[in-house]
Parts: sequence; structure tokens; C-alpha cells
Amino acid sequence: MIILDIAMLISILINILADSSIPALKGNLMCKITAFITNMTACYVNWLMANYGVVNLKRVGTSLISTLIQIQEACHSTNYPMTFEQIDHPYGYVIYTTTLQTAGKNLSTPHIKDFGYVFLNNVYQGMLNKGNPTSINLNGANAGDILRILVENGGRQAYWTINDYKGLFNTTFDGITLQNWIQCGVNLTEASINSLTGNFDSIIEDNSEDLSSLAATSQPGVFTGQFTANQLQDTFFNSTGWGKGQLFVNGFNLGRYWPLYGPQVNDKIE
Repeated sequence: MIILDIAMLISILINILADSSIPALKGNLMCKITAFITNMTACYVNWLMANYGVVNLKRVGTSLISTLIQIQEACHSTNYPMTFEQIDHPYGYVIYTTTLQTAGKNLSTPHIKDFGYVFLNNVYQGMLNKGNPTSINLNGANAGDILRILVENGGRQAYWTINDYKGLFNTTFDGITLQNWIQCGVNLTEASINSLTGNFDSIIEDNSEDLSSLAATSQPGVFTGQFTANQLQDTFFNSTGWGKGQLFVNGFNLGRYWPLYGPQVNDKIE
């Protein structure tokens, strides 16, 4: 991508210079540009990437929600859901919680921004998407059940005239608007993430079986593993066969991956 961007930039400069009425200036700059492209291309072609092999993962906690609750920030109770902006949590994730007052089936959030991961009594039900789907059926939902929706901010539009608010809006259950919400931001700082995975030895002990990519994609959660960087070189994380997620190394947030839709399939690690 970097080489392509540089080539595009240089192409524009060359086109401008081609119209220049100063031959000496044009010739001198074009020679420097050509040398620059040659050096940069050689640099990226020869860039060595280390292969640290397969990393076996262990689940942290019993479910994604029960684990993230451990690192949630101060919560806010309101009749209707608050936006990310209203609770001063502009990026990342917010957990929205309410208690169902009646039995029912269809949960709908037509204006969700941007993704919602639905849990009934901490059991994962499925994903909501601002594009599609914006509704989901909750089989066996009864009055008194705890509904939690983990909402993800997928990024903001760059136009300053657009109010790109994030969160839940007008969420209904069988056509009835859900009320009495508690919303809590998830703390994804380095210290917070490391607090979940710091006792790695006990996690290994409590989870004797490694998780396959199929189990990881069908059961969302926090998963941790270890590898030894025996040589200090760039490498990458290959998410082929996985679902949608967020990658952290030593507590540092490296970004999202979503191989089904891309473009984040191989996350580069420097």
C-alpha cells in the first residue's frame, strides 16, 4: 500500500513537471524522484518478516460479557439509551444492559451505530449491524432475563458537518420500546487489558484444551496466548478463518480484523 501510494504521488508530480516550462528544473527533479522510487521499492521488497509460528489460545473467563464487565468504566442509568458521546466514551465499546419486562422474541435496533453483539443472560445470541441485520430473534426470552448489547464504534465519518453519534437508538422488543438502561464504557487501556491476561499461568491451568479457529469464531470471548520473539523483526497476525475481533499485543491495541469482509486480514506487528 505504501509503495502504491508513493507511486501515485510521484505520478502526479511527474505530470505536473511535464508541463513545466523550465527544462533544467524538470530534469533535475525527475532524476531525484526516480532515485527515490528505486530506493523505497528496494527497501520494501527486502523487508524481512519473522515467523513465530502458531500461537495456541486460551479463553479468559466464561464469556465475553462476564470478562469485559471486569474492565468496564463508570456506569450511567437512564430511561433510554445514552450515546457514546453522552457518557464521554467516544471510541471503542459500550455495554448496554436492561431487564426484559415481558417474554418475547424479536429484538430490533434499526439505528444502531455501528455493531451490536447481543447477549441474553450472558449467552451470545448474534450480531447486529447498522447495515444489516438490525434485528434478531431471542429464542426463549422471558420476563426478568438480562439483555446486554455490546455496541462497537466502527469508526467515524470525516465530514465536519455530520453528527455521527454512536450507540443504541429506539431499541424495541416485539415492537415495544425497551427502557431502563445501564450503559458502561469498556476500558481498553494497556493497564486494563493486561489486568485481564496478567495471570497467564492460571489461565493455562483452568483451560486444558486449546481453542480451534471454529470455536473462537462461533463463541465470542477474550482469548490470550504467548509467543517468544527470539529475533526482533516485523511480523504479522493472520486472522484467516476467524470472525470479527480486536488484536492486542502486550496490552497495546493494534486494531480490528475481519477476514470475511477485510481489508484487515493480516495485521502487521512492528
